[in-house]
Amino acid sequence: NTRAHEIVRATSQARAFHQIEQMLTEEERELCRRAANSKHLQHPKSASDFTYRRATAFEALLGMLSCLGREERLRTLLDLSYDSLKGE
Repeated sequence: NTRAHEIVRATSQARAFHQIEQMLTEEERELCRRAANSKHLQHPKSASDFTYRRATAFEALLGMLSCLGREERLRTLLDLSYDSLKGE
């Protein structure tokens, strides 16, 4: 599905992360910082290193919230970030 493909692209996820970045708690910011600064990231040719690192931070944040059972927070951030994804 083309729509799903657009949402999982690093550029889309980096844009979604930008949309919610200022709303994150200190704990969430720290997780995102660690994920983005991972030494083992290799970005695809379709995205810059900066974009790929921000997309990785977004994915790590969603994964953490899901694993910790923080569904309400996850839904809130997804709803806020969805605006940046639906316009493509």
